[in-house]
Amino acid sequence: MKMVGIGNLRRVHPTLTEPRLLFLIMDRSIWACFTLQTTSAVEKMPTCSAPYSHLPRRYRFLILFSIVIASFHVLSWDFWTLFNAMSNRQNRLPPLTLDGTTYEGGGGLIRYAIAYSSLLNRPVTIHSIRANRPGIGGLRPEHTVAIATLAELASAEVTGNLPASRQMTFNPHADSAVSAKHLPLEMDITVEGSASIFLIAMLPYLLFGHIAAHSNGFASRLNNNDGLRLTIRAGTLCVKAPSFPYLQQVLLPTLGLIGIGSENLKLEPEQEQGWHTENKKYPGKMVAWIKPLSKPLPAFILERRGKLQSIRVTAHVPRHAMKRFEEILHSEVADTFKTRTEKFSLAVEVFASDPEDQFHLLISAATEAPKAYLGYEQVFPQSDVFPREIEGDVDKIAVLLVRSCIHGIWAELRRGNAVDEHAEDILVFYQSVASGFSSIIAPDNEVSVPEINLETSAISEWPFQ
Repeated sequence: MKMVGIGNLRRVHPTLTEPRLLFLIMDRSIWACFTLQTTSAVEKMPTCSAPYSHLPRRYRFLILFSIVIASFHVLSWDFWTLFNAMSNRQNRLPPLTLDGTTYEGGGGLIRYAIAYSSLLNRPVTIHSIRANRPGIGGLRPEHTVAIATLAELASAEVTGNLPASRQMTFNPHADSAVSAKHLPLEMDITVEGSASIFLIAMLPYLLFGHIAAHSNGFASRLNNNDGLRLTIRAGTLCVKAPSFPYLQQVLLPTLGLIGIGSENLKLEPEQEQGWHTENKKYPGKMVAWIKPLSKPLPAFILERRGKLQSIRVTAHVPRHAMKRFEEILHSEVADTFKTRTEKFSLAVEVFASDPEDQFHLLISAATEAPKAYLGYEQVFPQSDVFPREIEGDVDKIAVLLVRSCIHGIWAELRRGNAVDEHAEDILVFYQSVASGFSSIIAPDNEVSVPEINLETSAISEWPFQ
C-alpha cells in the first residue's frame, strides 16, 4: 500500500485547506487514511479501524487534532467565519463529550479540548481520561494546573479537576462575576513538568481570546492594551518537551514568520534553569509576555526552507564534565559542518548544568529566504534513547549525545521543510485559525545538505551505539 500524505491529498482536492482534508478523512472514519492504495481515489477510501501507530508522528498528531476540532463542529471554514456564525445564534451550543482514550489518550487531547472550549464558548466533558495509559491513569498534576489556569483566564466552572481523575467538565465563561473583572497584569504559576508545554497550552486562548470574545458572545478578561506577564516555574530542560532555548531559537522566530511577532509574544531572556527528566525534577523559571491579537491571523504558507545561513549549538553540561565535553563537541562539530567551503555561520555555547548528572544539547539552524528555523535536541539520561551502561562515562555520553543531535538536525535539513517535526505539531492549531488556506508541509521537499559532511560518524554510522 502506498503511503499518502496531506500534500498528496491536496493534489486530488487542491482547493481544500489542510483542516478540511482532515475533516474529509474524519467524516469517513478513516483512521489509516494515509495508507491508501492510490492517490486518485479519495472518494473510494475504505473505512478502516486498524491501529495507526505505524503512521509518521506528525500525521498521527494531525489525526488527534482533527478529532478534537471536528468534535467541536468546526466544519465551515475559515475559523473566524465560524465565530461570526456562532455570534448570531440565540442559544449556546449544547455541551460536548469527548472520549479521553481517543488516539493515544494523552494530555494533548485535554489541552486542545479546553482551548477550543474556551474560544468557542462551548462546555466540554472528557471521560475515560488517560484510561489506556499504564499505571493509575487519569489527570496528571500538570494537567490539573493547566486546566485550573485556563479556567481562571476564561472564567470557567470546572468539575473533576483532580489528580488521577478520569472525568472532568470544563464550562467556559460561566462565572459572570469573574468575567466582569480584568485579569491582573501578571500571573505566577508553578507546575510540575515542562514550562514550555504549559506555555504552548495557554497561548491559543491568550492570543485569540480577545477576537473570539467579540465574535462568540462572551466577555474577555484579557487586557488587550498591556498584555499579560506570565511567570512559569517548571522545568526548562525536559525529556520529550521543547527547552527554553528551543523556544527562543526556533518556535518564537517561526511564529514570527506567520504573523505572531514580538508585539504580541516575547520571552524574557533571563531564566532560571530547571530540569524535569527521568531522575531529576525541580522547577526553574521562565517569563513570557503575551498580548492578545487584535485581528485574525492571516493565512500563511511555509512550504520549504532556503539555503542554510547559520548553525547554533547550545549545550548544558555538568561542571565536572565541561572541559572534556567541549573538546568532543568541538571535534564532532568541526568534522561535520563544512564552514570553510560553505557560507554559513557556526556558534557554540556551553553552559554549566546545575545537576551533576544531567546533559542537554540543542542544535538549531536558520536559513536564508525562504526563512526557516529548525531544531533538534536531546537530554541525557533517557533510558529509551541512550544505553544505561554509559552513565558516568563522559566520553561516551558526549559522543552519543552530540552525534544523535547532529544526525537529528541533518535529518530536519534534509526534509527541506520550513518547520521541524516538533513545530509542525504546535503549528496545527495556528493553521486551523488562520484566515484562509495555510500550509507548513509540501510534497517532494527532500533536498541535499551540502553544508554537512556525510562521511562524518554521526551520519555514516547511524544507528550507532
